[in-house]
Amino acid sequence: MHKRGVSNLEFILAFVLFAGFTVAALYFFNPVKNLKDMDYSRDYTLSKIIENTSVELDSYSIVITESAPSKMKIGGLEIVSNVSAIHYDGSIIDSSKMGDNICIDRDISGREIITLYFSKDITPFALLEICPPSDNKCECEPRYCDDCKDHFEDLPPWCPPLTPVADNLCTGITTVSTTPEDYQISSFTTDSVISENGIRRLASVYNYESYSLVKEQLNIPEDVDFSFSLKFSDTDKIVAERQLSNVTREIFTETNRVEVLRASGIPQFGELTVSVW
Repeated sequence: MHKRGVSNLEFILAFVLFAGFTVAALYFFNPVKNLKDMDYSRDYTLSKIIENTSVELDSYSIVITESAPSKMKIGGLEIVSNVSAIHYDGSIIDSSKMGDNICIDRDISGREIITLYFSKDITPFALLEICPPSDNKCECEPRYCDDCKDHFEDLPPWCPPLTPVADNLCTGITTVSTTPEDYQISSFTTDSVISENGIRRLASVYNYESYSLVKEQLNIPEDVDFSFSLKFSDTDKIVAERQLSNVTREIFTETNRVEVLRASGIPQFGELTVSVW
């Protein structure tokens, strides 16, 4: 009888220890909790990338009158950053700024509607032709940027810092067009959008300088790793990624369709993808 009581007590103690171990294991290794944590880390990382690469974009819709010349110097706008000019069909117009004036060369005369975009992350039209975008600084040195230094004061973010004097379209246009004889401002909007140049800067540091610095900049926890990409097409994309062949943890990925200010100054939609593990 005594042995039977001891046996029952041992069984109860073993069950209690087993139950305690099981509860502790579920608490510390709860797969549902881990899934929620990684979902949060993915969403948080996505929001921090958007936050750190977004810029303010101002846009003016302008109606050019029938009598307006093809080359125009437009005054009266609040100019605080670089400019790009777009035809109604989306094609780029040669443009530049000088002081309080915006200069455009439409290559055509007559009435039309154009859009002027203003942002600090717009690459000047002439500079864009010589220094095409690249998130790899090695591709830009010296093939493109050595040519740029003889012509332009401000270089895009993927080139090394240089300070030559810039050519300007405005130097060839002496008369400032006046409203309403030559143009009328139809509308004005301001918005916050992701910058292609901002994504390229972040990807450049991630890929070629310091992954840990990017994590620190975005305030990503040390036990979380991540990669990201911005895709416009199969041949037009920016990728920042680490070697995933040795990753044993589950990878959590999300893709969002976002509006992006291209380096040329044209807003375009792309797919921003973030993966965390």
